[in-house]
Amino acid sequence: MKNSEGCYVEYGVSGYGVATKLLSQEAIESDKLEGFLRELMVEIAECCQKAGAKYIGHIKSHLQTSHGTLRADTIGARHGAELHGHIQKPVKTADMVINSIVQGIPEAKVKDCTLGATREVAKKYNLQIEEVEEHLYFDEYEYLSEDDKLDMETPV
Repeated sequence: MKNSEGCYVEYGVSGYGVATKLLSQEAIESDKLEGFLRELMVEIAECCQKAGAKYIGHIKSHLQTSHGTLRADTIGARHGAELHGHIQKPVKTADMVINSIVQGIPEAKVKDCTLGATREVAKKYNLQIEEVEEHLYFDEYEYLSEDDKLDMETPV
């Protein structure tokens, strides 16, 4: 990670994203995966808030399987988590992406909360997690060269 003060330092906004693979010894029903995602969103938010986050921009997840997709998100622990989608048949594997955008704590803490909560909640649901790829949420903007940035002062 390039910046321990958080992305967009002047605004105190930090982001972290991770793509994972969920694995289970036994096939999992949709309702169990729904419960897992709801609990995960709230746990990440609670961790960030306890760490000093002023605002939760959003914490969202996208879980894709061969039999359907689930999406969950929250804007703070007290708001609970919204869930959309359904898994048609029980599955043993799923691909899951989590993105966390938070104001008031450094990106390293957002990462710790996101990964820590994911491991804890997965353990409660007897799921194994493989981390596939991680990224800072704002990477695509931080790596722009001066030539790539829009010139907002020059009329088109």
